[in-house]
Amino acid sequence: MKKMLLVISLVLCLSAFSAAKDTFYNFTLDGFCDGMSLRLYTPGAPVPKILVGGLHVLGDCVNNFNVGGFKHGISPTVQYPGSTGAVLDVSDPLLGLFGIDASLQFLINTNFHTWTIYEGPDGVGNYLLNEGTYSNAAKPMTKGVGTKASVTR
Repeated sequence: MKKMLLVISLVLCLSAFSAAKDTFYNFTLDGFCDGMSLRLYTPGAPVPKILVGGLHVLGDCVNNFNVGGFKHGISPTVQYPGSTGAVLDVSDPLLGLFGIDASLQFLINTNFHTWTIYEGPDGVGNYLLNEGTYSNAAKPMTKGVGTKASVTR
């Protein structure tokens, strides 16, 4: 019993230490009602540094949606104009949860504070849906100044 208590205590301490090094991003999408609250995990257990998880906050101006993905380098030709380097690439289930047969992919460049959304509505390709800039937000995030969601046309 003492060994198990020691192991559990060690795991909890290491988890708390690991979480302290994670990188958190909270932002609103400029001109829209929605934003994101994302966590880029630290390297090592339980996940490598490239994994991202979080929320698309007020994704449809009302509800929050879980998102997840990876940090990776990508060509500037598919990013917001003028942005280069690595992005947080997160998949958003928003459309699917409303019965629309399409995928959403957000590319978020944290160095340039830009975002781009690609939609995959036909199972063949991904098409530019929307793009813009974002502003850092305090926790907890509040509704942005816009009246429509970034995923609407």
